[in-house]
Amino acid sequence: MSHIDIEVARYAGVCYGVERALGMAEKAADEARKPVNTLGPLIHNPLVVNDLESIGVGTASSVSEVEEGTLIIRAHGVVPSVVEDARARGLDVLDATCPYVKKVHNAAERLVREGYQLIVVGESGHPEVEGIMGHAGDDAHVVSVPGDLDAIDLSRKVGVVVQTTQTHPERWPMSLPNYPSGPWICASSTPSAPRLRNVRIAPPNLPVASTR
Repeated sequence: MSHIDIEVARYAGVCYGVERALGMAEKAADEARKPVNTLGPLIHNPLVVNDLESIGVGTASSVSEVEEGTLIIRAHGVVPSVVEDARARGLDVLDATCPYVKKVHNAAERLVREGYQLIVVGESGHPEVEGIMGHAGDDAHVVSVPGDLDAIDLSRKVGVVVQTTQTHPERWPMSLPNYPSGPWICASSTPSAPRLRNVRIAPPNLPVASTR
């Protein structure tokens, strides 16, 4: 039998936001109005999703799939209209949006109210970024690299929020000097990213399981 070395990064496992959401889902399985569903998979790990299904927590890809019971919003968060739609359908909504993400939502709304041109630094199309944009108004822009700023009119005062799992936010101050921003990066992502970069990459034929 061949020998396989398994190397575990120092900071392995789920982040605070996902751990919190999992705890809320497990509690909902016992106490919430049935059936209980999450809007999208609660975690990017099919084994955990299957475990949730075994205790009565299903997965729905859209609000329209859920006719009754409880809908859990995952840690990435959603646009406000999704929650409004769910409640209008008579569903109980359990909001498991990560508090770090909520902080970004609140900051985006505040900067827009104060008249700033809002820049969202993050991965376009990512569920968290889509949720942030739902709180950011029609005039906000998503940028993934500093070069994306070339196509945006920055003549107004600029405010910046950042997807909480970005790994290189330090690149941006040089591109956008004198802007209001904040410590957006998730405390779990900050130590995890460099530790993961130090882990040896598995051979292509070796299956790898992810906890997030």
